[in-house]
Parts: sequence; C-alpha cells; structure tokens
Amino acid sequence: MVPKHFGLLLRRLRNKSQKNIHGLARSVRVSSGWLSYIERGKRTPSWNMVLDCVKVFSQEGITTEELNKLKKSGRKLILSKALSQND
Repeated sequence: MVPKHFGLLLRRLRNKSQKNIHGLARSVRVSSGWLSYIERGKRTPSWNMVLDCVKVFSQEGITTEELNKLKKSGRKLILSKALSQND
C-alpha cells in the first residue's frame, strides 16, 4: 500500500476540473482502472503521468499553487517508493 495523499489530491483536482475518471485517464493515456488504483493509493504513478496530469489540469484552470502541490506530492510518493525498494 502506498501513501494516499497524492491520490486524494489527484481526485480533488479531477473533480474540481469537472473531469470524470474516464476523461482524465484518456487525457493522460492510462486506463481508468489504473487511474482509480492511483487515486485510492493502491498504485504509484510514473513521473511522466504526474507531469501529464499537471499539463491537463493547467489547461482546465487549476491554479499554479495546486499544480505545484500535485507535483510535489507525486515526487515525494515516487521517491518514497524508490527508497523503500532499496531497503
């Protein structure tokens, strides 16, 4: 199980941008099932997926502050997973 903060933030921004899970998944080129796993904290996104989400949300009027939070949260999640695999 991975920390859920990133997934919760991703879901909040998705809802704020009025995208459904299928629309966002299509925009970032992943399946809606995979995106659901990420939102629920069951999987870790790739850094490219984090950046793709930021790009999509930036076109939907999400603030720079919120986009930076998403990037920071995604980076922390990816790094924590990488470090835990080295133990």
